[in-house]
Order: sequence, then structure tokens, then C-alpha cells
Amino acid sequence: MKEILKYRLEIMDKQSISMPGGAKVLSAQMQRGFLQVWALCESRDATTADREFLVIGTGNPCPAEIECAAFIGTVQQHDGALVWHVFEVQP
Repeated sequence: MKEILKYRLEIMDKQSISMPGGAKVLSAQMQRGFLQVWALCESRDATTADREFLVIGTGNPCPAEIECAAFIGTVQQHDGALVWHVFEVQP
């Protein structure tokens, strides 16, 4: 049975998150003041794999990994003062 699960991202350049293998990242948004990503997963009980994400603020330098990363979405802080761009590094 497929499920959509959410994972919290920190506001930092690079980080890894453990997700069920084969999870498809759907979007990134702010929810209750926290940056989250949602992923379509076969099962939360599936074997997990670490996935690497980049969170880049507008106007900040991009790390080299941006060259092999898939764009997930642009997210604004609730008041619009800060904007982040979320990418997933592809293997």
C-alpha cells in the first residue's frame, strides 16, 4: 500500500534524511514554521536509504552538488522575508 509521508528539513546547506527505498519526493513547503518535504512511499516499513538534500537561500552561493541535483521546490517563510530553494542530490 502506498503512503505519502513527510520529513522535516533543517535550514542548512546539506543534509541527509532516511526514507523508504524508492520513495518519490513530491514537494517542499513550510508547515507550522518548519520546512518539510513530502514523499510517495511504497511502505513506511520498507528498507530505508539515506537521501541528500540541499537547502539554498536566495542570494547564497550554491555548493558543487547543485550540478547533479533535482529541483524540488521554492519555499517562502510565512512572512515572505526569507526564501529557500530545495534540491535533492541525485546518485
